Amino acid sequence: MVASRHAWLAAALALVGLSSLALAAPSPSAPVREPIADSANLATGLADADVDRSLALEGLDSVRSMPTMPTDGLEPVPEAGITAEDLDACSPHPPIEITEEVGPQGFILGEDPLTGEPTYRPGSGVVAGDGTEANPYVIEGWCIEATGNSQGIPTCIIVPGVERWCGEVPNDLVAAPNQAIRIEGTQAHVVVRDNVVTGTGASSAPSAPGASGVVLDAVGNATVESNVAAATMGGVVVLDGHDVTVRDNAVALTVSSGVITSGTDDVAVVDNRVGQAYRGLWVLDADEATRVVGNEVTEATYEAIRVQLSQDALIRDNRVDGVQDNLAIHVDEASDLRIQGNAMTGGGLALTGDTQEHYVHDVEANQVNGQPLVYHHADRGLQIEEPVGQAVLVDTAGVRIDDVHVQDAAYGIHAVDSTSVHVTEATVEATRSGIVLDGTKAARVTDTAVHDAAPSSGIVVTDARSTTIRNATVTGSGFDAGLFAAAGLAATGSEGTRLIGNEASDNEGFGIGVYGGSLDAQLRDIEAHRNALHGLVVGSSLDAEVRDSHATGNDGFGIDVRGTETDVETAQLAANAGGGLRVIEARNATVRQAAIAGPSSHPLDAVQDEAVTGLAIWDTEDAHVADATVSGYDRGLGLYRANEDVAVHDSQVTANAVGVWAQGGLLGQPADLTLAANAIAGNTEEGLHAQDLAEPVDARENWWGHASGPSGDVADACTGTVADGEGQAISTDGAEVCFDPWLDARP
Repeated sequence: MVASRHAWLAAALALVGLSSLALAAPSPSAPVREPIADSANLATGLADADVDRSLALEGLDSVRSMPTMPTDGLEPVPEAGITAEDLDACSPHPPIEITEEVGPQGFILGEDPLTGEPTYRPGSGVVAGDGTEANPYVIEGWCIEATGNSQGIPTCIIVPGVERWCGEVPNDLVAAPNQAIRIEGTQAHVVVRDNVVTGTGASSAPSAPGASGVVLDAVGNATVESNVAAATMGGVVVLDGHDVTVRDNAVALTVSSGVITSGTDDVAVVDNRVGQAYRGLWVLDADEATRVVGNEVTEATYEAIRVQLSQDALIRDNRVDGVQDNLAIHVDEASDLRIQGNAMTGGGLALTGDTQEHYVHDVEANQVNGQPLVYHHADRGLQIEEPVGQAVLVDTAGVRIDDVHVQDAAYGIHAVDSTSVHVTEATVEATRSGIVLDGTKAARVTDTAVHDAAPSSGIVVTDARSTTIRNATVTGSGFDAGLFAAAGLAATGSEGTRLIGNEASDNEGFGIGVYGGSLDAQLRDIEAHRNALHGLVVGSSLDAEVRDSHATGNDGFGIDVRGTETDVETAQLAANAGGGLRVIEARNATVRQAAIAGPSSHPLDAVQDEAVTGLAIWDTEDAHVADATVSGYDRGLGLYRANEDVAVHDSQVTANAVGVWAQGGLLGQPADLTLAANAIAGNTEEGLHAQDLAEPVDARENWWGHASGPSGDVADACTGTVADGEGQAISTDGAEVCFDPWLDARP
């Protein structure tokens, strides 16, 4: 926890712009209701001055009566709920920075020598109190924009006991310009309330990175309440504090998070309203005394409430209404939370982590879209039926989920470390991920439809054993650029996965895939159409089979294979824009009876620099292709880079621009490339092009479209025969080909 805490704290600091105190460009000056002290001059040279009481009193009177400086002031931000009336109710003030309790950068400068009342430091914003629990300092009623004035603020100040000092106070002695109110390193009791704080450019759009509202850093005994914060990087930020309450604030238009707590003890985030934030509330590295209760988050862009690296915290009676990525409450690497009575609309509960304890919580009486959030831990023999807003299963066994309809949740059905979970005839719509099977055994999903899971995947199988997904339809899944897993149906790191009779169409990632070290996977009777990447993917897997499958109209390859002992048989691939079938960085791969047709019925007139290949084999050892047909591509068959022991036989390579393209590369030279008993005919440019190869291509016993053999006038590397026939042309560039003898009739 400690190591993670420092890493995440650094990330939080970067997000809210606390890693740098660089000055912002000057903006129109705001009325200064209180003058500001130069700490350096006050601390040196003047502390021991002998000034009589009358001068001190005269100085105090002069400070209190100083005229304010002209300003244009803040403008209303209607989309954040800041009206002209709100601004009329508060007084303009420059940014506030307090770094100690008493002194030139503290809450007070000392006491009035006559009354004993506190003399508040000009610029601190304090209007009442003495810093005790019974009478806390109060910073109240100010309008503050989180921006600096590099030219400094002219002012005069008098401190009882020292002489009057006048001059220009540099802004870096006044406040960190990227925080409207910043209090650091003090245990004095303080209340920050009824202020309006904004970032730069608040009247039009969220601020530049770094401009935050109220920041408490290593502060104890503080309350931040009833403030309005808009157009900031972070609205209210509490770092490494204790005994802090953030209550009844209105925060909107935040680039990062509305309320952030990090590394805190005994912190309450209560009854706040956060709208139009990237993240509503972010609680990081919190303890059992943390309470997130009664907050309302609306229209969050990424997630509404995130609780991370925390334990024993209370998350209760919060309301979430609308979150773009369906993460209403995201619990990440946290344990033993009490998640109770929350109402989530347009999103649900997402549990993520590395161990089972990150999924074990007291989850009770929550609702997702007005339906119950069904959560079970360590239960056996359950039957789950409607109504279900979302289903989460942890360490369960023998669970059936039949004929349920789940929508607008985080993960519609999420099973973790469970055995024999059976989902039948379910419909899951508009979730982040539709169905997630994580660490499960003997799970079954049958006759189920998943639509519009975004930005991740429709069905996800992770680190599971003996999973069967049959007759599932997955459409409209999104693409998460940070996750290769984005797909219609994806299995990763799993063993014995059976994907049978499924259809994945119109997804923003690939259609169906098995990858990430999966073992013994079978994909049969698959339909994968019009996906934005490949139709089917087998990646970094062992002993996978793809049989009797169709892939058409995908933007990538119809089938993409990167694995060991992968067998593709009886595939029909048509009009896939990136190519028909690719085998890359594989071993012991076989392709049999693949029918591959190009993106159009008319091959391109010329070979392009980035030619599209029907059947491409890259950096592969021991690959065999038999009984394939390839047509309609720039290059029908492509043998690229460091292939070894690749054989293609009994196949038809016709109606492409170039029939076969064999080429070495920087990663190595192909070895033992064999073409035999193939028909290489009817290609518009040439039959075979060989380039940059250390060993000859063995292309003997092929049909070149004419009994007289190939053309091209190249000499056979084995027999010396010149290719002067009327068949397809052979060309070489830094390579050799053996083509004699050839077939005198089409095989």
